[in-house]
Amino acid sequence: MLVQYLLNMLDRKCDDDWTSAQAFRAAIRFLNDNKGNTPFFLWIDSFDPHEPWDAPQWYVDRYDPGYQGEVVAYPKPGPCDYLTPAELEDPYWLPSTCAYRLLAEGKDLPDWHPLISGDPDTVIRSGNTILGRCVCEDDADELDQHIITWMR
Repeated sequence: MLVQYLLNMLDRKCDDDWTSAQAFRAAIRFLNDNKGNTPFFLWIDSFDPHEPWDAPQWYVDRYDPGYQGEVVAYPKPGPCDYLTPAELEDPYWLPSTCAYRLLAEGKDLPDWHPLISGDPDTVIRSGNTILGRCVCEDDADELDQHIITWMR
């Protein structure tokens, strides 16, 4: 699947050739074309923040100049031993809630974190999970009935 994806993307020459840019540009056109037409519902589905991670090279160079490590297009199951200590020194690219990033920034992990509690179920007991709050889009029925109001 990854090989086919990369083959499909060989002809990209500029930012506008990435599928996420095309999707959002189409959404902007829709919004401009439908200004004043209410009500309407716009759903934008952008797969690009997910695997395979395939950022334009200029973006990689901007945020990680001179990177010589392994290109990880898909997450690897198991330990993340492909990350080097140097890559973890400034883990700006990790989510702000990631334990590696919090620790690198000198911040404490919350009490419910499994590295502190020793129990992965403390995440669920503390309510810091989406467990039970999300449904598959195939099972969602009317999407406007599933607007998220619980995020902080």
